[in-house]
Amino acid sequence: MKVLDCLIVEDSPEFAEAFSLQLSRLMLTKITVCNTFDSAAEAIRQTRFDLIFLDIKLGDRLGLDLLKIFPTLPPVIILSSHSQYALESFDLDVVADYIMKPSTDIRLLKAINRALTDVQYFENSIRETNFAYLKVGRKIERFLYDSIDHVEAYAAYSKIIEGKTVTLVNEPISNVAQILPTKQFVRVHKSHIININKITSYDHKYFFINDAKIPIGISYKPQLESLFRLFSI
Repeated sequence: MKVLDCLIVEDSPEFAEAFSLQLSRLMLTKITVCNTFDSAAEAIRQTRFDLIFLDIKLGDRLGLDLLKIFPTLPPVIILSSHSQYALESFDLDVVADYIMKPSTDIRLLKAINRALTDVQYFENSIRETNFAYLKVGRKIERFLYDSIDHVEAYAAYSKIIEGKTVTLVNEPISNVAQILPTKQFVRVHKSHIININKITSYDHKYFFINDAKIPIGISYKPQLESLFRLFSI
């Protein structure tokens, strides 16, 4: 059985300890605990986690702000004593569930199962340093990262665009976002991922890759601030 690498972001050490024990009792996990916004951001930069449990309130900051820093994250389960942030949380694609503190074992397992249904990309893909193998129909094909211009959602599938070649792969765009290297690929819209090395022009609403016009989603703009600064948008 796979050991899940989990991050718990919680500003109460007492709750973090109790929740860690609860989680360890329910499943095989490697647990990292961060009590501050900044330490959590650093942990996410350094480690590829399978699952994040995030407190909605981190001192004087919102945990949701942490999610807006990183364009690609594993599934996130929000932990909160405040129900009023639920709607805002579910506007973020990465949020798999929102559970109230303290949670029962049954409710926690339900949230985890819901989150992990979005992390089955290991079954249909193999990720390497410079390329990934993705399932196309009934066969596996290799895709060089440097050859991919952008990715477009297509229902439960995704279109990989390489120049004038378009390939339909057996993965939703949320899984493709987890597979592609985050230093090279950025999700700029719910339905679009771009290779930042292939950008030929841009404005406030669109990125252009040759003749392709890729819209910038309003909810993704806060996550793209560093990219905007890079291109002086």
